[in-house]
Amino acid sequence: MIFLAIDWNDFLVSFGRFNIATMTLPIIVALLFRKHLNKPLYIILGYFIMTFLINILEQLFIWSSGQYYQQLKPFLDYFAITNTHFLSIFYYLKDFLLLGWFFSLVIPNAHKIIKTGSLLLAVAVSINYLFIEGYQVFGVFNPNVNILYVLILPLWYLWASQKQTLRIPLQKNPYFWIAIGLFIPNLLALFLYFTGDYIYDTNFPLYAQLVSVKNTLEIIGFLMICKGFSLSRYHRFIE
Repeated sequence: MIFLAIDWNDFLVSFGRFNIATMTLPIIVALLFRKHLNKPLYIILGYFIMTFLINILEQLFIWSSGQYYQQLKPFLDYFAITNTHFLSIFYYLKDFLLLGWFFSLVIPNAHKIIKTGSLLLAVAVSINYLFIEGYQVFGVFNPNVNILYVLILPLWYLWASQKQTLRIPLQKNPYFWIAIGLFIPNLLALFLYFTGDYIYDTNFPLYAQLVSVKNTLEIIGFLMICKGFSLSRYHRFIE
């Protein structure tokens, strides 16, 4: 009955911070193999650097709000900020612009449609963030569009890669491992997007366990992406 003794709030905070730390693994591996990186791999490296920095910014905001609340209170009250939802736009723009740019270069014959779609979605979520649902709430449109986007693009690449004639086995394709590493954790994230609020309200321990599984899948995804970067020298056999 060890689960009954766990303080799930503290556990989620600690696991979340550990998860942020593991985001550095793909960055470190990419830098170790940087002499083999091409343009798409540099873009996806930039994507992970931005992901890490935005997470650090969010943690810094949480920490500073606790340590310097009285000093920040006028600012927080003026903009009606009560949580970190106002930072979500950085996550969405990072996905639409950098992830879209990466997949527009590696999915055959899809550059124009992905590039155009990514720019339009970036504009749409920005308008929604500023003028419609606003920056003070989690919202509906932005997170749902984003999670579908980060699922569809890797799945599209995995489907397209089956039709490519490559000079190397699929398991040596760096883009394949990156797509797998992005796709797997977002499957559970999609489920949590649609059911998370209900599970949180009715069975918080179950919610915490599902989030922990998602975080574990993200770490597994980071390891797969590390493998992709370690195989970066094989990109020349794909282009």
